[in-house]
Amino acid sequence: MTTRTVFVPSEHKPFYRKVPVEFEFHPGQAVLQKKKNVKALHDAWLADHPDTRVLEVSTKSDEETGRKLSPFHLTKLLPGLKKEFPVENIIQGSRVMAEGGPYYDLLGTDPLSAKQDSRVQGKTEAYSLEGELYPASPDFLFYTWIYAMAVLENNLQKTLLETDAFTDIEFAGSDGNCQARACAITASLLRDSKLKRNMSFEEFSRLFLVSPLDEVKLTPK
Repeated sequence: MTTRTVFVPSEHKPFYRKVPVEFEFHPGQAVLQKKKNVKALHDAWLADHPDTRVLEVSTKSDEETGRKLSPFHLTKLLPGLKKEFPVENIIQGSRVMAEGGPYYDLLGTDPLSAKQDSRVQGKTEAYSLEGELYPASPDFLFYTWIYAMAVLENNLQKTLLETDAFTDIEFAGSDGNCQARACAITASLLRDSKLKRNMSFEEFSRLFLVSPLDEVKLTPK
């Protein structure tokens, strides 16, 4: 048996709940094994929450909408470059590490290579995108902003609004961003009509910060 986290939209900050779910785990790296784990996780969730809809949001999802919501497939337009890129590439290419960055060359590679690039392993100091600097803390803020805006650009709101819980079978509870968490947050904000297209990072941040934005230092130390 093993445990994975199911992310559920919440009306309270930070707009999601983490629910640990124990299920029978099928070891192995093959896609078939991961799909078995998705089914086992969902079956365990539905045993306790039979009237809910749960969606795996990754390339391992059996549902097309779940695969579309994977950051490997979900794209966002970068206005300065007048081109769309996968969310995964945008996040990894924007990282500023202690040793350097951002690494915009990662925009042009495949999403898996961008995620596994040795230069973006370790602690992220900040994010830099199209000439603007963004904070790395709270850890979910920049990632979820990019993800939520991509959801709106691709008109995937309906899928999130119709879903009660989200999973990412690869997320084992370690540090780092997770698209299932981003989906839960985005779904919660959509239900409360708090999101709009082309929302600035500053506007998005105000939904989470207790203090007025002008009192919060958004650049890294």
